[in-house]
Amino acid sequence: MPCDVPCHLTKERQFLWNGTADLVLFSFNQGSEVDTLVAQGAKKSHQHFALSSMEPSTLFPDLSRPEYLKKFDLKATYHLDSDVPRIYLGHDRLNPETFLDFHWMTPPRAKRKDRLVSLVVSNCGKKDKNGRLRYMKELGKHVFIHSFGQCLNNAKASDYMDEPMPDSHERMRKRNRSLQDVLRNCREKMELIRTFKFHLALENSDTPDYVTEKFGIALAAGTVPIVKSRKNNYHLFAPHPHSYVVAEDFASPKVQTGLH
Repeated sequence: MPCDVPCHLTKERQFLWNGTADLVLFSFNQGSEVDTLVAQGAKKSHQHFALSSMEPSTLFPDLSRPEYLKKFDLKATYHLDSDVPRIYLGHDRLNPETFLDFHWMTPPRAKRKDRLVSLVVSNCGKKDKNGRLRYMKELGKHVFIHSFGQCLNNAKASDYMDEPMPDSHERMRKRNRSLQDVLRNCREKMELIRTFKFHLALENSDTPDYVTEKFGIALAAGTVPIVKSRKNNYHLFAPHPHSYVVAEDFASPKVQTGLH
């Protein structure tokens, strides 16, 4: 990783105990381990313990509790005011094959009249805390939604990939991956939705700065993202105020269907 400061990343815990590590990263659910390490005297005076999380506090309440956050010297989260902001709309330079590979400069495709709204969501848990699943179902009563994920599934992804990216199927063959597995990658999702006019980029949490790859995929594909709430601060990530549609700006999903 290009860096002016020599940096060595490791999972070997010996560097924590022998004091070699300057920074120790912890996931959002490792607060109790921090307490244990501090009690055992593992943390040295020069070391910093950092929280690394891209999960929303509405789903993991500890992330909004001051007493929990005090366990850490630094925070690396999706919040833009974090010590180290970790935003989803980037590119993983360490591993370009990850789902954060956007290809922002890919030319947009012409939209098809029979492809209005797309949806790729597979987290259909019963805890619909922000009501996005209810919104999907209600909107689906008034306009046909092509749903390729497990939620409200009614379309087969392979039937809609008109011009597969050259290496998509080759990667499937080499890694013995199903098409549904491949759709976890940003490039294949972009390929799937780029002939649709709108894409439902609905987050599972209405939290400031929580803007995930759902939003980025739609923009990179040249498709207008439909988001649920303005609470997420999409205006700080969008290229233009009119480059996305906010569902809550409309009185109801039925009223919103007049946008096309």
